[in-house]
Amino acid sequence: MLVARGARPVGSIGRILLCYDGSDHARRAAALTTELAPRLGAEVHVLTVTDTPVTGADPAQVAAGLAASGVAAGAHVRPGDRRHPGAALLEAADQLDADLLVAGTRGRSALASLLLGSVTHRLLQLAGCPVLVTR
Repeated sequence: MLVARGARPVGSIGRILLCYDGSDHARRAAALTTELAPRLGAEVHVLTVTDTPVTGADPAQVAAGLAASGVAAGAHVRPGDRRHPGAALLEAADQLDADLLVAGTRGRSALASLLLGSVTHRLLQLAGCPVLVTR
């Protein structure tokens, strides 16, 4: 889609939810979001779902990095099972009225994802907005 600088078409992406767990895949998703958000003029909400205190997956650090790049960003920590955060991520996307979810993936095969489950697969199937996946 081509958009004149400063213009925002109907249905554009103004709010991004970055799903962040501190993994290498999540860091790549954060890097992509850091490049993408300014181009879209979008604000970013960095979300970590955890059942323990945040260690190594601090969404505030990611949000601060985005803010240093000139992106309006907020950090959120939601309680939930960090091994199965899909429901909490989807709930947050709805509550924040996200236009786009960004998530990293390990790149499992389709069979492995089917057998073992995948947070990203769940987001792709159930999210009410587009999901951008990075490896």
